[in-house]
Amino acid sequence: MSAIISIHITKIEIKNAQADASQRLAHINQELSQSLKQLDAQIEHVCTQETLTIMRQLLLMQHYVRAFGMLNAQNQLICLTSDGLLAAPHTLPRPDLLLSEQKSWFEYPVQTASSTSKQAMNLVVIGRFAALIDHQLSSNILHDSRVDAIWVFDRSDAGGQFAQVWTRPNLSAIELVKPYQPEQRYKNQLKQWSTLDWSRQRMVVGSNVPMTGYFVQNYVSLWGMLLNNRIITMSVLALAALIGILVGFFVKLKLDQFNLLSFRIRDLCQPEHIVCMYQAIIDLRTGQICGCEVLMRLQDNGKIIFPDQAIPLIQAQNLTWALDSAVSQKAMSELQQYLPPNTVQPFKVALNYFPENITHQRLSTLLQPLQDPRFGLNIEVTEYGVSEDLFADVQKLRQEGYLISVDDFGTGYSNLGTVKRLSPDYLKIDRSFVFDMEDDSLRSSLIPEIVAIAGAVGAEVIAEGIENESQAQRLQAMGVQFGQGYWYGKPQPIAVFIAGLNKTN
Repeated sequence: MSAIISIHITKIEIKNAQADASQRLAHINQELSQSLKQLDAQIEHVCTQETLTIMRQLLLMQHYVRAFGMLNAQNQLICLTSDGLLAAPHTLPRPDLLLSEQKSWFEYPVQTASSTSKQAMNLVVIGRFAALIDHQLSSNILHDSRVDAIWVFDRSDAGGQFAQVWTRPNLSAIELVKPYQPEQRYKNQLKQWSTLDWSRQRMVVGSNVPMTGYFVQNYVSLWGMLLNNRIITMSVLALAALIGILVGFFVKLKLDQFNLLSFRIRDLCQPEHIVCMYQAIIDLRTGQICGCEVLMRLQDNGKIIFPDQAIPLIQAQNLTWALDSAVSQKAMSELQQYLPPNTVQPFKVALNYFPENITHQRLSTLLQPLQDPRFGLNIEVTEYGVSEDLFADVQKLRQEGYLISVDDFGTGYSNLGTVKRLSPDYLKIDRSFVFDMEDDSLRSSLIPEIVAIAGAVGAEVIAEGIENESQAQRLQAMGVQFGQGYWYGKPQPIAVFIAGLNKTN
């Protein structure tokens, strides 16, 4: 009975892990194939600044590709998006894997302009274009899923054969078993199977990677399964007892303090307990303050509670809407009361909301009574919070006169199509791009591309995290219209913010 349970548990664990690995490998393969075919079909096979710009724009939309490259008629690499035109064509060796239309090199040493030494990359070529993928990315996927072997059926017809792509280092060749369901190659659906190899007292678990010729496998010792489950069970019981003792002491020492905040958090999500902090948004062309971003703190009996301490409790108790409502009401009340009459109008007020609260019904009901002709209310959405429902809600909010910003642009998974559907008024460049300007890194070189994307959708650009004058001047020269950061001022209470506004404007 114990053996049956152990085998069943192990099969479920491995199959779930392989399904996750197969899905990610399929996503990588699909992204590579689509992007390289798109380049091969749309771009002339000549490396110019124009073709490099197109490849870099496409690179912004990729999740896994680190660089694109172009080959000449002699199949020599002549340029890379990270390096531009190479000083001399680079001749590639014989590929590790040759499919009908795709050549692959695994752990190929590459040194780009942004690295100080050669790095192991996976290189894929379709037609006259190449894509580089960080080898560590593939290794992480295999490590996470505990994969022992990867095979590929090197043709889509019956005339092909299985080729070994990768195996766990301590797995000998005689231990390998070729996948026995080649008919599953290039199928749309994931198929998993397992068999008991009694001659070696092990279980072989395999699956196909949908839409590809790849297969993944695991080899598991039967005795190892029994031993591992026994040890895990005993270890969990012992660990649970130890944790129980430690938690008991911890709870005894911290119960009063923890309960006080957790019980008080609902009352603290009211306007009278909110401390609004305002960070200036600057028009880089004039140097004037033209708006602000609203941030928040909680105040409990004179003690300031910072977001990293309060937000987990607020989310756990489903109080995100209570907090968002209170912050909006407090901020607009203070700004309406203290904003000087000679301020630039409309004065942009950027408000942050939890993703689940960005709906037309909620925000329109909340903000309509707070509207003031002196202000342009700017609702910030993040790339990570984009969903199908959000597009319709954002369109309705824009029709009612609210501004829309995409916050932290470039750090998530948005592409040009997503941005066009959102049709935002502003794209906010994440502070990491601005910070990397000091080193002229590849990341910072993408800022002009982001500016171009903004122009294509009719949006303006706000750069976050500006810390010195040099950054501000370079950003303005790149076409960035607005900025915020410690160079202009950290988030401040209303009185300090208004004093700085009067002095600057």
